[in-house]
Amino acid sequence: MAMRGGTALWGHFGIEWDILEATDSEMSDLKDWIAFYKLNRDFLHSSDIVRCETPDETIWLHGVVAKDKSRALFQMVTRGRSAISPRGRLRFSGLNDSRTYTIRPVIVGNEPSGLVPPLWFGELSQADKDGRRYFDGITTTGSILQNSGVQTPRLHTDQTLLFEIVEK
Repeated sequence: MAMRGGTALWGHFGIEWDILEATDSEMSDLKDWIAFYKLNRDFLHSSDIVRCETPDETIWLHGVVAKDKSRALFQMVTRGRSAISPRGRLRFSGLNDSRTYTIRPVIVGNEPSGLVPPLWFGELSQADKDGRRYFDGITTTGSILQNSGVQTPRLHTDQTLLFEIVEK
């Protein structure tokens, strides 16, 4: 479900699925993804689109950055099995080098399959009313996030993970 929701998030969030066949768990996750989309819809459709280079061709990293660079939301997608492990660092484009940001992974619904969080993730919160859970993350500069990056988490193939970046 994380892959379906994460993919639909960047468009009009069309479900394109016969939900009559969905399990109770899938319906619960779908509800959480819809709530997350509604909460972020205006931001997603009014921000600048960013595509980032990654250290491994089996990973895609893209997102949106607010026009004033105060907030960003990125998605990492694992498209295949990597020949290297760990996969290197994720570098997030479009931020302001001199500003300080908090970056934290966001879990909508159930965790993506095979998630092995690196230490920088910190602790995972309890679900809020919209079904989201956040890792503590870290606070650092835009320069570090863009140039040095953060360690890539491990995920199974065909999985997705969101990263929220907010100016501190």
